[in-house]
Amino acid sequence: LSLLNCFRKSVQPFKELIKGLVQALRHKEVPFKKRMVGKVDQRLRHYKVEDIAYFYAEDDTVFLRDYEGRNSIVEYSLEQLSEILNPEQFFRISRKIIVSHECMNKIERYGAGQYMLELNPTFDERVLVSRSRTKDFLQRMDQ
Repeated sequence: LSLLNCFRKSVQPFKELIKGLVQALRHKEVPFKKRMVGKVDQRLRHYKVEDIAYFYAEDDTVFLRDYEGRNSIVEYSLEQLSEILNPEQFFRISRKIIVSHECMNKIERYGAGQYMLELNPTFDERVLVSRSRTKDFLQRMDQ
């Protein structure tokens, strides 16, 4: 019995530590990007994130397009952008593109389990939400 009591007393500080860590993680604010630098030729351009319509990958380069239709190269992969952009503002719809919720003009059903988006400013190719991301996309749009 004394061995059991000794064990309980030794575990108690760890319980408190774990409880404190869980609370801290729950209340931690995630610092999403507010500004971003894009490269145009040899110049750098400064953007507020809310001025960016979408990001897209072309070959091994990632671009951003602002609401005025200007393109700039960014030094992030789409995977990295998915982690640093606020998910309440942006959603990765496919392997190739991350869109701002504000840039979607129209959402149309496209075949079985897919949706086609009309973006503003327009994108040069057909913009489809990938099948694997459709469920999350629809849930996000319904918030």
